[in-house]
Amino acid sequence: MYLFSFYLDEQTCDMIFGSWSHTSSLIHYQFWENKPELPQYIPNNEWKLLAVTQSIKTVEYPNWVEQDPFFEINFTILIVRKPLQAIYNTVVPALMLTTLTLVSFFVCIRFSIIYI
Repeated sequence: MYLFSFYLDEQTCDMIFGSWSHTSSLIHYQFWENKPELPQYIPNNEWKLLAVTQSIKTVEYPNWVEQDPFFEINFTILIVRKPLQAIYNTVVPALMLTTLTLVSFFVCIRFSIIYI
């Protein structure tokens, strides 16, 4: 985990789907569109979606009984954190607590003592 660029960090998520029981001779994957569509995507307050890529790869496993390769569908999602949301959630409360602590050092204590 790299905290050097915490407010401006990017995350890459790779999702890999495929069949381990059927080879490429039984299953052939194909995309309907060249670019993935996101009709149900809801924008997030903390993250911004930059890119989604898709690809189909053939993978050969050396210890498998059959010599046919397998297909894998790869989706790569690239998201970046919105810095204003992170600053609002971390820096602003920290500054408020720091200000409250410094002000509490200068408050006169004798006004808070009640004599009976």
